[in-house]
Amino acid sequence: MKKQVTKFTKQDKERIENRLLAIFAAALGAEMICLYLFNWFRGATGFVTAARVTTYLLLALFIILIVVLKLKISKFEQTNQTDRAVKYGHWLWVCVAGAICSFLIYPTELIGMIPGIGMTIVKTINGWDYIFGNPISFRITVVMVLVALYTLIAFIYYGILSSKARRASLHKGKH
Repeated sequence: MKKQVTKFTKQDKERIENRLLAIFAAALGAEMICLYLFNWFRGATGFVTAARVTTYLLLALFIILIVVLKLKISKFEQTNQTDRAVKYGHWLWVCVAGAICSFLIYPTELIGMIPGIGMTIVKTINGWDYIFGNPISFRITVVMVLVALYTLIAFIYYGILSSKARRASLHKGKH
């Protein structure tokens, strides 16, 4: 059974446009950070150190933001402000994705501290150098491709949703 598409109100259209703008802005920011890290990790020793520090600072920042956003969400849910809780929930998932990507880009020092198996895992991870001969550059490229794919899929999804709603409004709720 097909789901009935109803026409959009002006607020619904504006909400989708704002969501697409937020997705594009977050993706653009993520891609720019990844490009800087890509170049810095392939540079001289000072740049590599700056890239390591930046990656770990981003990881710490995202973890702090996850905790703060989770606290805000629970506060809004207690005061029955579900619309604000949902909005902060979307940004919570962006921060979770950012923390995971930050960890994936340069996990070797953190994993290397695990007693016993840490260095074995690090050697395995550093063996993933399929394209560039550099495992860090490969992981950054994978993150960049995943961000681009998510952005593309989101734009297609919201484009189809908007198109169906537009057709429904032209045909007074029928499609």
